[in-house]
Amino acid sequence: MLKIAITGNIGSGKSTVLHLFKLLGVPIFSADMAGHRALLRPDVKTALRSVFGDKVFDNNGEPNRKIIGEIVFADGEKLQQLNQIVHPVIKEEIMQWFEQQTPKTPYIICEAAVLFEAHFETLFDKIITVSAPEPLQIKRIEIRDGISKETIVQRMKSQIDEDIKISKSDYYIVNDDVQSVVSQVFNIHQNVIKLSV
Repeated sequence: MLKIAITGNIGSGKSTVLHLFKLLGVPIFSADMAGHRALLRPDVKTALRSVFGDKVFDNNGEPNRKIIGEIVFADGEKLQQLNQIVHPVIKEEIMQWFEQQTPKTPYIICEAAVLFEAHFETLFDKIITVSAPEPLQIKRIEIRDGISKETIVQRMKSQIDEDIKISKSDYYIVNDDVQSVVSQVFNIHQNVIKLSV
């Protein structure tokens, strides 16, 4: 069973690509969703409170991801502190997911936006980077999250350069609303199936 990672910068369309692999019957995992779940753990909440204080919690005592995002994407040191809290929890969940898979499965896919930032790349046999032109990335995030262009650009600056991610990857998908993402995904699928035999 091959372990494949999908990564890419904000607004590149990783979720779309992940969904296409799911339609092909490939077991999938979202590290982003694991990160959301991590914030609900009591130990993580305690760590968040010690670093950020009560201001990042809502009236129900739950972490407010929007407020946390506003803080960490404006302060590199705070982002690093958040990552030190959350990344080990995400890694733990990924490893548990690996163990739950059927060994006869040809390959599995994990979507992880922070793959290289969190140094998760060593967990995987192959890496796919999803890419999109920056103006299109910004437009997608504006529509999806309803945040300003300035905020999006600020968040982009916290990410590893796309060219570096591509250079460290085995496959590269262009999601520019021009080239067929479906055909690119299917080509990779066929290639990985051959490798897994």
